Amino acid sequence: LWEFGLGMVLAKLYTEKKYSFWDQHIVKVIIAAITGISLMGILVLKGGDAGRIFNDIPAFFGFVALSIFLFKISNAVLKQINSFLISIGLISFSLFLAHWFLFKLSLYVLSKLGITFSGIYLIVIIPIVIIVSKFYENFNLLITNKLLIKEN
Repeated sequence: LWEFGLGMVLAKLYTEKKYSFWDQHIVKVIIAAITGISLMGILVLKGGDAGRIFNDIPAFFGFVALSIFLFKISNAVLKQINSFLISIGLISFSLFLAHWFLFKLSLYVLSKLGITFSGIYLIVIIPIVIIVSKFYENFNLLITNKLLIKEN
């Protein structure tokens, strides 16, 4: 809900004041992305329940800035980023549903193996979440199509 509300505020700024977020200087965008995502992480990891509730505001600004940064880079240098981001966008709902469960499951498994979590494990966990989300999205489409065919 926070992100939706903030998105509406930014949309109003864009439509009424013609404020183009993607026209910001790249250094400002990088600082905003690092600050927002870092604050989100600190709130989630160290802020307890309140931190997990209110992490959405810095997360929103951090990820908007990261999106602007990736948009600028992909248009200027790496066109392959666009196709990757579009493919992630196609599975975004599945990704949203699966990421927290798989992250918590991974932490549980690591703790049972006596392994302390380290940020390096995200290199393994993130691709697994993407693969599972892609599988879920394909499975969902298959079931939906079968139900639609059955109804007709």
